[in-house]
Amino acid sequence: MPIGSDFSLISNNKISKILYEIFGTLDLHSHIRLKPVHKYFKNYIIPAYSSGNKLKILEIGCGDGMNVFEINRILQKKNIDYDYVAIDLSATSISNAKKILIKKDNISNINFFQDNAINFLKNYKGSSFDIILMTDVIEHIENRELLLKLACNILKTGGLFVISVPTPLYPKIFGRKFSTKIGHLIDGFYLPQLDDLFIPVNCSRILYKYNTGVFSNIGCWLFYNKLNFNNKYLNILKCLLLYPFRFFDFWNNSKISCSLFAVYKNEK
Repeated sequence: MPIGSDFSLISNNKISKILYEIFGTLDLHSHIRLKPVHKYFKNYIIPAYSSGNKLKILEIGCGDGMNVFEINRILQKKNIDYDYVAIDLSATSISNAKKILIKKDNISNINFFQDNAINFLKNYKGSSFDIILMTDVIEHIENRELLLKLACNILKTGGLFVISVPTPLYPKIFGRKFSTKIGHLIDGFYLPQLDDLFIPVNCSRILYKYNTGVFSNIGCWLFYNKLNFNNKYLNILKCLLLYPFRFFDFWNNSKISCSLFAVYKNEK
């Protein structure tokens, strides 16, 4: 099923419901930037936990739960036993995520919380996590060093940070106006800059991938930067016409990509 198809469960508009079921979210870049995250769970996490060990996941900045429900689908398919805690600052996003969760029967191992990330980490009293997932979160946090220090305190030794961030090329493709609108406090990170955040908290990089390359950049440039309509029907048409660019993520490297996926291991 396409990423974001679960939004059909809470859509009151018949056309929107059908579009979600067929295409998932019409937000083009979500498909591109989340693809390596889900691929990592399929190729690496599932084999590591197929022996029966319980997996405990924390997602910081979960939004409406798009990642949560995709990863739930991936893990359920392989009968992986897991607990998933997801937090976001937006009360509206958490409310939507909880509505979807209610519609999806018999899921008791997912819990959503509305909270500030640093506040949550400071006050968390539960058991440690195997994975802390942050997809396009770090660039929104002013005190990134404190965020990672606190997160390491509740990540198991050998546990993993699964990270997605924009690169400094992001504003050139998506537009400075859009980048500011969604709350980026920094343009982005290249791999050495991301390493500089994780090395001081004793985390070593074990994998990375640049994405949103030459052809997908064109789609994103048109989608977010140039074709902005006030008419909702024109915007839906734009989404449908540019949707195929989600499949054109080719020729990725630090010189052309505006998104970076990486995994870091807690060595403490």
